[in-house]
Amino acid sequence: MNAHRRRNRSAAAVLALGLTLAGSSARAQTGPTLLLKPFPKEQAIDGRADALFLDQGHTKKTDEDFRLSMFESQGRWRVLPGNLISPRIGWDFTFIDVDTPAAGFPDQLVDQSVGVAMPIAKFGDWIVGASVGLGYAGDHPFSDGDAWYGKGTLSVFKLFSDTEALVFAIDYDGNRTFLPDVPLPGIAYTRRVAHDFYFVVGAPVTSLEWRPDDRVRVEVVYTIPDTFDASIGYRVVRALTVFGNLESRREAFFLNDLPGNRDRLFFQQRRAEVGLRWEPRKGVMFNVAGGYAFDQEFSTGFDSRRTDLVADLSDEPYVRFGVDIRF
Repeated sequence: MNAHRRRNRSAAAVLALGLTLAGSSARAQTGPTLLLKPFPKEQAIDGRADALFLDQGHTKKTDEDFRLSMFESQGRWRVLPGNLISPRIGWDFTFIDVDTPAAGFPDQLVDQSVGVAMPIAKFGDWIVGASVGLGYAGDHPFSDGDAWYGKGTLSVFKLFSDTEALVFAIDYDGNRTFLPDVPLPGIAYTRRVAHDFYFVVGAPVTSLEWRPDDRVRVEVVYTIPDTFDASIGYRVVRALTVFGNLESRREAFFLNDLPGNRDRLFFQQRRAEVGLRWEPRKGVMFNVAGGYAFDQEFSTGFDSRRTDLVADLSDEPYVRFGVDIRF
């Protein structure tokens, strides 16, 4: 009986561990992260929204004016708060406003998706979970049938203890920037060394989360082949935190009439920022940050293995405003 209870506690703990195959980035909430990212069972909503405004820039070769604004929202909803195996519903929304006289550019790009995830079976020390999702990525919402895409992940956990597990997965994402038409395998070893230190080693993700004291939090995630995210926060007083972020991203959008009969338009951007986070009440956080965007470019192709450059954008400062809600 005691062994059975220990196995149940182990199953609960490993499902509550996070960050195995999709990284800690808040952007991806409709794929593997929906099941695997930490989500306290008593919590019903974990959501955020951001608005980012870049300074007026230009294309490097043709010197045409170029300005970008970005609006994002991501989140998760637990259908049955308090129940660890409750279904989770997630959403992801990215809107890029493009302002340029350069020929051939759409005036907006949008990627939005919804997904649902849940554990589905347990066999001894093995747990099986799955997520499915549907999305649309194009220049105008729902106007292009080719811009619809599906997502799905099957994950299998091998439990070693309540702090250690090996995870195997098969992940399909029809809008992935690398091999979008192929289900990709993944493997990760995850362990919580102590209450304040947790790491994942594997492919496609390696990550760590470290809280050396109650004021400092460090997170680093590398996702193969082209995403890196790192953040550090220091809580100055109870309601105020100073933070710094480094972020690398690549987005893909299905567009008609791309040059050379290419399938998708890719947007690449790297950012560095510092900011303040104010938490006037528990579960409600307002963020303001200033940063610098660099290595920005648009390209076309089928996936990230081979692309043709369309526009290389100048490096520009930006401001970002955001709100996080958790209750």
